Amino acid sequence: MTSGALLGLFATSWNAEILARLLAGMGGVLLNVLMTKMVTDWFAQKDIATAMGLYVNSWPVGIALALVSLPGLHELWGVFWADVLVLTVCGGALILFMVMYQDPPDLAESKTGPIFGQPGGASPVIGIALAGSIWGLMNAGLALGFSFGTPLLVGFGVGETVAAGQTSLLVWTLAFFAPFGGIIADRTGRYDFVITLAIIGFGAAMALAATGEMSLIAFAGAGVCAGLSAGPIMSLAAGVLPAHWRAQGMGLFFTVYYATMMLAPPLAGFFAERTGTLGVTFWIAVALIWLCLPILALLPRYRLASA
Repeated sequence: MTSGALLGLFATSWNAEILARLLAGMGGVLLNVLMTKMVTDWFAQKDIATAMGLYVNSWPVGIALALVSLPGLHELWGVFWADVLVLTVCGGALILFMVMYQDPPDLAESKTGPIFGQPGGASPVIGIALAGSIWGLMNAGLALGFSFGTPLLVGFGVGETVAAGQTSLLVWTLAFFAPFGGIIADRTGRYDFVITLAIIGFGAAMALAATGEMSLIAFAGAGVCAGLSAGPIMSLAAGVLPAHWRAQGMGLFFTVYYATMMLAPPLAGFFAERTGTLGVTFWIAVALIWLCLPILALLPRYRLASA
């Protein structure tokens, strides 16, 4: 990511700009996979959902901070200094990581074991694929919400500025409530119950938004439920992955996640064009979100005995 930011700062051609974004994007993907594994290494035995809630919260908070800072910096001093800020943040994070991060003390003891399979005969491949599909489907529903929310509300006669503000509640409430879902799950020990309630509420709120009724409550409620589900869902991986398989497993987890996220918006857009209504994108989101429920019901048979 730092290399991409550096190249983008001094790029003078289209090809160089594209290469800079490819480098940064590749770095972002690797960061997602490996840092999720590292958080799991530290918190798999205690407060995993709380840790994951705080960790995944960095995504909407980072986007919000970028939207607040970069346009103003660009307007005041030009795109060069906006790129300098991006490079400074990435480079500073790299330095902090190199100086401060340490592996958990018991990590070396968990680096050996069979690549496939675990005690009891269950394969972590199926379990982690199921967990990744739940995370992917939930985020696909979320992406459809903030992608099509503003034009949907405009179609119902809401002013564009007001519509954008109401749609943004989906992200702001998610960012605020994400840590609390993890805390509730860790304190009660009822991870699947918290996830189930959050999934039901998220889908119901998106269905309400599709009708155009009480849109302010609908988008805020969708964000609350999505936020409450984030930490517990991300903690599912720790329950199905042996410690020695976490790096490979997280790679598979995010492969399923990215594939789902890539396919859902074009599919929703296709049906919106065919039907002539943006409301169908929200009903597709509801279907994707509620599809998580039967997948979650399959997951217990693939959990580790100690989870």
